[in-house]
Amino acid sequence: MSFSISGNTGRAGSKVNYSGAASGSVTADGSGNYSVSGLANGVYQVAPATLGFVSNPIHQIVTISGANATGINFTAVSVYSELDSRTSPNAQQDVQGTDQYTVQTPSNPNTPADSRAVGQPVDSRAVANIPVNTRNIPH
Repeated sequence: MSFSISGNTGRAGSKVNYSGAASGSVTADGSGNYSVSGLANGVYQVAPATLGFVSNPIHQIVTISGANATGINFTAVSVYSELDSRTSPNAQQDVQGTDQYTVQTPSNPNTPADSRAVGQPVDSRAVANIPVNTRNIPH
């Protein structure tokens, strides 16, 4: 007998990775809904990935034990600010490519988010405070 895990990623077209008793990925539909079917009983980690967004929570642990797991939902939070989109029409591309921006951090809260010219180094103190899973990793 097989079961499924389903829910919403908070963003259309998100890739949903799952691992555990089985592994793979599926793509969320135009409303962010996803369903992973054909799963056996076991423990699974489910994690959506969308370029330019961080999931909240980052992943969820789901135990299937004789029934489908539904309502495994996430929200998608943009990692790009409104300022980025005003700075460059290709801000998402720029952040993924070679252009660099200063990042506001708790230790550096008064630094404007656009304090450096494009191509100038990012303050390493700021970069050190960005969680590893959001650092220009292709999804």
